[in-house]
Amino acid sequence: MKAALIAFHYLPTLHTGKELAKTILHLIDCAEIPVDKIGHFTMDNVANNDTAMVVFMQILQEECEFDIDPVASTSVQIFLTWGNPPRVFHKKEYIMVVQEDPIQCGQETVQCIHNSGQCQHNFQQTIESRNANQLFMKGGVPFPLPVVQLLHDVVTCWDSTYYMINCLRALDQAVDLWVRMPQNINLVLEKLELMHWEVLQDLKFALQAPATAHHTMTSEHIPLLGGALPAYETFLKQWKRISTSSTNPQFGPLLKEGLAHGE
Repeated sequence: MKAALIAFHYLPTLHTGKELAKTILHLIDCAEIPVDKIGHFTMDNVANNDTAMVVFMQILQEECEFDIDPVASTSVQIFLTWGNPPRVFHKKEYIMVVQEDPIQCGQETVQCIHNSGQCQHNFQQTIESRNANQLFMKGGVPFPLPVVQLLHDVVTCWDSTYYMINCLRALDQAVDLWVRMPQNINLVLEKLELMHWEVLQDLKFALQAPATAHHTMTSEHIPLLGGALPAYETFLKQWKRISTSSTNPQFGPLLKEGLAHGE
């Protein structure tokens, strides 16, 4: 893995999401980076960053005629990776939800929507119809969701849990809507509530580091010890930093067992 600073740009205008999106596109053009080579944007959870990503995708779709899909691996993936996950103010409720195993709840939700071709078709129709009427919102602006199906996690591929959660989070509004429709209300017994989504967001954030390391160490080339060890050490350092965060103390207990095995 390599890191390089391509720009340190002064923004004299208001730091609105629209201006940020235009600046990002300008800097990408100046650096002559092909749009289809963009992997991830990592930023904090300030509201104008939400808007910047929405506007950025709209620009690519409308002006560059580029097909944006935040989930599928067949096109550019733009993930809004939270630099500061949601703070937890209700400790008892948070602990209770963790004990309920929100990952299993998410798995059951995915399995239910994949239960039949009709369920999958209805789920897709839900996304398409709400997108057409601009009813999905994020950061106070219309936010069209990707028209894709949810991803299963696979027992033989441990990091697929990360991708399952990532996809669930990307489609959370559609999932919440679908499972509460009259015809589907009894299909999913344990529904994901607000705190479940917050815990899943934290788990997604925590699993991103090992998933990235795993992807780096198993990419399509002969693994080299000189590349695998730094990737693994970087992942452990990230987990240690996250687990000692004073602003997000919930990560300490979540990562304690994993760090014990990792070290």
